Amino acid sequence: MTLDDHGSSGERFLAGSPPEAARPAAAARTRSGLTLLLAGAVLATGLCGCSRQRLVAGMTAPLIEASLEESFASGDVRTVREGLPGQLLLLRGLCRCHPDHTAIWTTTVQLYASYAMMFAQGEDAGWAEDLYAEGKDVGLRFLMRKPWFADAWEEGPDRLQQELARRKPAELGPILMWTAACLGQHILAHQDRPREMLTLPYVDVLLEASIAMNGAYFYGMPYAVKGVMLATMPRGYGGNLEESDRYFEKAMAVAQNRFLLHQVLYARHHAVAALDEGAFTRALESVLAAEENLDPEVRFINLLAREQAAELLQKRSELF
Repeated sequence: MTLDDHGSSGERFLAGSPPEAARPAAAARTRSGLTLLLAGAVLATGLCGCSRQRLVAGMTAPLIEASLEESFASGDVRTVREGLPGQLLLLRGLCRCHPDHTAIWTTTVQLYASYAMMFAQGEDAGWAEDLYAEGKDVGLRFLMRKPWFADAWEEGPDRLQQELARRKPAELGPILMWTAACLGQHILAHQDRPREMLTLPYVDVLLEASIAMNGAYFYGMPYAVKGVMLATMPRGYGGNLEESDRYFEKAMAVAQNRFLLHQVLYARHHAVAALDEGAFTRALESVLAAEENLDPEVRFINLLAREQAAELLQKRSELF
């Protein structure tokens, strides 16, 4: 299964997940085969260093994928929160061993963006900026390895838009979106740097391409990221609160109120930028009123959204 295999029913956090009916069997095979995999890694010591690293990385990737799926279905927010940075470091190693593995690189950028969005951004702006900067660097490094992408980027956003529309590389849709999320937040953190602001049109190109390929990916996240960008960009650079509201509506429609992070992002970014205290309150109260286990596959994200909704409501007087 690829990152684009789900529609409005929602996407898994990771690439390469087995079909729903196959998941228990796949998990059992993963557990029972772990010893054999590790033994195979030991036997591989006779290979050259690079080949050995790639062999071990190839065997590790499915285990990381299964681990992250379990993390995002977990109800233990604290343990997942403290464990995800270790997964990030391991994924960076996998990227190094597999420079052309789309799923591994996509998952790495996705985790940088998600961790910054879910944890760091509300606590430490500097930390969030570091995570977004790392995420955009990883994403662009992978994309620039494709000569057609690098050439189009060099020629400018209009040329890149044309090339993406012509090629329609569906397998790149998710990494385009997560890279755009990281790049956009990185740029907005440096609005005092004109050179950074000049790259803002690329963010819109990447997001529009991702939406055209599969706007329903990961519970409509491409629409939500577009909504965040439209709410937070200066109007002179394309910011538009009316359009932001429209994109958030699309994201929530795709998610069918089963992915509560959208409402938190809407309140934090759109409602605050619009100085709309009523919309802010309604969005967050809807999160707190939602059923506890709306979607088992993203239980962790929804529990975290509930925590953040309560915290934001406590800060209402500071924000309005």
